[in-house]
Amino acid sequence: MSFETATPTTIPADGMARVWASVLDWAILGLFFCMLWALLFIITLPLEIVLTLFGLPGVMTSGAVSILSIVILAAFYASPWQATPGKRMMNLRVTNADGERLNFVQALIRVMAKALSMPMFIVFLISGVMLFIHPEKRAIHDLVASTRVLKGKAITGDYA
Repeated sequence: MSFETATPTTIPADGMARVWASVLDWAILGLFFCMLWALLFIITLPLEIVLTLFGLPGVMTSGAVSILSIVILAAFYASPWQATPGKRMMNLRVTNADGERLNFVQALIRVMAKALSMPMFIVFLISGVMLFIHPEKRAIHDLVASTRVLKGKAITGDYA
């Protein structure tokens, strides 16, 4: 066990580090959310069948996984890690505009802003370009939520 003693920086994370962190998150968290979806599908299947018999849309599993994934991602950002597993592996952390840890509401706003930009391809594309050209390497969801992604892991005071 080693105690983390490094001082966190205020240097913005470069665009490629953020891209790789997203790739890692899609791999790690994507697998987790697929397993969660499968589990919830098995649990809710009888109710889905009953809803279908009455002509109602059976979307409980997808809706539940969507809501849970948003809450889980926000919890990662508001946690002492201040990062998703991919960002943590890339030695990055998410802070508010003042460099402080996000509260859950700030983290939720960030996740929702990112989630809303993804289906709108042009907004998502512009956001990706901004990672490389914005002076602070901030994407649209960072500007909307007043967050920054910085180099260096958060100092948690926990044993790693």
